Amino acid sequence: MRTGRNTILLIMLLLVFCPFLSGCEAEESPYAAAVRLYGEGKYTEAEPFFITALDSDPNNATLKLGHAYNLIELDKINNALDELIAVQDSFADESIKLSLRKTIVDLYLTQNNLAGAARVYEELAGITADPSAQDSYLALASTIRADIYREKGDEANLKKELRKLITVKTFADKEYYELYSLALASGERAERLALADEIIAYMTGHSSYISEYSGFLSVIFDAADVASYTEWTKKSEDYFLTAEDIIAKAEGAGITENQALKYKVIIAERRGKTEVAYKLLGVYLNHCPDDEYALKEMDYLGNRLGLAE
Repeated sequence: MRTGRNTILLIMLLLVFCPFLSGCEAEESPYAAAVRLYGEGKYTEAEPFFITALDSDPNNATLKLGHAYNLIELDKINNALDELIAVQDSFADESIKLSLRKTIVDLYLTQNNLAGAARVYEELAGITADPSAQDSYLALASTIRADIYREKGDEANLKKELRKLITVKTFADKEYYELYSLALASGERAERLALADEIIAYMTGHSSYISEYSGFLSVIFDAADVASYTEWTKKSEDYFLTAEDIIAKAEGAGITENQALKYKVIIAERRGKTEVAYKLLGVYLNHCPDDEYALKEMDYLGNRLGLAE
């Protein structure tokens, strides 16, 4: 990574200052010496030449930039950050502005300055004209902030960042499931049901992105349970019908036949259709005779139906 950064910077510096370098072969200027030594990887030797050049032209943004990158190689990160931040808006070219801030982010992450990195990712989103890049930077900022708030136990702000991620990510199943787990822990039944309905609508609209269905169906089953003792716009049966529709569409394309059978057993049991659940378990055990949980469940249902040996 350093080699690429060095080469790009060296080329940029030479291009900007080539008019001043031409015709100076007899006596190398401090700036030319700094660039040459930097390009050769001789960062300690380059440092005094950068300082001498800056003494002559202290407000030169390109000189400050070159000096900042040399300081990075000398592991003088705080000094490098000061130089980079001072010149980050000194160049009209968008690619240079983006490159500078990406370097600042890297340095903040090296120092574990997560709040600083998140702030600069938001600045990157404001600079780039590419909508997909904007979303990507905003997602990185919110991911970092979510980590900070999760670590602090700041649930209110964590929820805000998860909501931001849902708006900028192509597919935000994990963020929705985390929101649901927070609602589950809070014990707020109406909040859980409202969020479950939102998740069902979101997942249905993004079905092509779903690679695993266990989390989705767990939310639906939980909503069905909560709806059985909560006044809500939907009943338990509505959620079971939704689950059946999802299982039917996903079977063979995300859910195996055996997984589908297990889900159908759950639905039958929760509907109170013990005989149906028992028969479905029998079919399942023909496929998976060593499933200990299914065997125990078969005994339990058999006892309830008076079929135990």
